[in-house]
Amino acid sequence: MVKLTMSSESTLVWRSEAAELQEVGGWLLVYGRRKTGKSTLVHDFISWDSYLWIRRDRSVISEGVSIREPEHDVVSLLRKGKTVVVDEFQRLPSPVLETWATAHPRGRLILVGSALHVVHRTILAQSPLLGLVAPFRIGLLRPIDIVGWLANRLEPAAALEIAALLREPWLIPYWQGESSAIAFLIRILHTLRDTVPALIGETFLDQDRQLTTTYLSILQVVGAGEWQLAKIAQQLAARQLIPSASAGAISGFVNVLLQMDLLQRVRLYRSAVGRQRWFLRPSSTLLSLYFYLNDKLNLAENPRFSRSDARVYITNRMGVEIERFIGELLAELYDAELRYCVGPHGDIDVVLIRLGKPLLACEVKWGSYSQSDINTFLRSCKRFGLHCPLLLIARERGPTDPRVTIVTADELVTRARERYLARQSASPSP
Repeated sequence: MVKLTMSSESTLVWRSEAAELQEVGGWLLVYGRRKTGKSTLVHDFISWDSYLWIRRDRSVISEGVSIREPEHDVVSLLRKGKTVVVDEFQRLPSPVLETWATAHPRGRLILVGSALHVVHRTILAQSPLLGLVAPFRIGLLRPIDIVGWLANRLEPAAALEIAALLREPWLIPYWQGESSAIAFLIRILHTLRDTVPALIGETFLDQDRQLTTTYLSILQVVGAGEWQLAKIAQQLAARQLIPSASAGAISGFVNVLLQMDLLQRVRLYRSAVGRQRWFLRPSSTLLSLYFYLNDKLNLAENPRFSRSDARVYITNRMGVEIERFIGELLAELYDAELRYCVGPHGDIDVVLIRLGKPLLACEVKWGSYSQSDINTFLRSCKRFGLHCPLLLIARERGPTDPRVTIVTADELVTRARERYLARQSASPSP
């Protein structure tokens, strides 16, 4: 059985999903949005006997035990108790899957594929693999994993800033050790200008042009900072992309974008705008910044955009992105649900919920902060009825207040690093 060989260890991030995949056992369907590191995770961290890549022309590249004819050779290996991985399996015709199904439950078959339609085609009623493969979704790198990996490579504050971007695994090979997230982004901006639209375009290969334009427009409006469905609908209706300026006219589109891991929603705590109780945002810091810059600089159609202007816009936006990333990191560290508080008299960056009750509330101050900032945070918590421990996350320690626990970037990264190492040591060997 082939085991992990870290030929590119400098850019290979151990992921906690590896341990979960090892423990699940049985036949699996590993799926998720493109460029989330599915193939790397399975190839480099899971034990297998034969790994197959299915090309677009349905020819096969195999590693480990040689496979020449997928339909019958895979069945033969499975019946011998071997583990076979088939990457981009959806490119094969349905009769091949029917043949593989005859080997169940012997051996271990791991299918790797992208896009929502792959999951639907494989686990819905008409599929020969219905009930035979367990779906396992791979998203962005988990906050603890990427912060833990960066912790001994950068100073704590820089590690958090870079981690917010490198949750998109495909960016890791582009990173050259910069300690500034802004400098990193500026250097690769022309690459992003071409790659991000291509990444999203691949996701919608099965959609007609009109629907694809509608999806992209929603992503653009949300990336520019609008999170209320009714206001998003108004902008799309003005462009004549939907028949009416109502939230219901785009709810189906938004649900698809959520399922495709291009959008994310966070429940609001004790606050609502109209009937909406969810905050909508792009699924990653990278997508958020790309669509924000596209709104400001028209990146997609302007190859000669101003780098100086881009630097200003990224600097202005980065604080919000760090707040959101730290919220997700805290939610993972505390094993809690992340929520936001949004109101006319002030917001609260992070509210963690466990068993339906507030576990803690948090304010992120990535620049300097003062006692006045602490007092404003306290008033906001009182206004939202939050009677729970209060944290203030800061780049460096400033004024203190007995009512609020100050947590510095150094302390936060240390906690993440400890959890990351504990996960690795507890992980079963491949």
